Amino acid sequence: MTTIIDPEARPAASADSVFDRKITTARLVTCVCAAAAVMTGINLAAAVYFFRGIAELRTAEERLQGLSEFEARIIAKMDKVNVGLQTRFEDLDRSLQGRFSEINEHFDKLERFSPLGKMETSLLPPADDASDDTAPLEKTTPEFQVAVEPTATPSPQQQSVPAPSSAYQRLETPDGKVYYRKVK
Repeated sequence: MTTIIDPEARPAASADSVFDRKITTARLVTCVCAAAAVMTGINLAAAVYFFRGIAELRTAEERLQGLSEFEARIIAKMDKVNVGLQTRFEDLDRSLQGRFSEINEHFDKLERFSPLGKMETSLLPPADDASDDTAPLEKTTPEFQVAVEPTATPSPQQQSVPAPSSAYQRLETPDGKVYYRKVK
């Protein structure tokens, strides 16, 4: 038997080829759905990590804002303490200057009213050429000398006033005391 096949004619569909075509289409749809599900899962996981990162970034940003406020409070407190310390140091400086001037006034009064003039004391024993250097120290009793030198004390008009510094302001009180305040 001879079979003639027309190349332009469609072959008659067999039951097996129709069944294979449905299976192939079902497999294709299943593969596409599976790929879409995998891609959706990956996108969801990326979105979760992305939103977690944004939440952590916002938390860190809030902490940094709180830190800048904390820094401003610390700076304000440090400034307050610094000003308080500076005023205490200025008060202490004024007090010490006043006491030093009182001590200098008392020394000036002593020098003016002392008949001996300026007195200098020495705690060294008198030099004795005849003394034996090999003698033990316990046996020697030190004698103290008082050396008196009459000196002329310069009058207050002769003493030069120090040149004023641009960093300090000179303040003179009605009772004659002079204070220096640091210029800010």
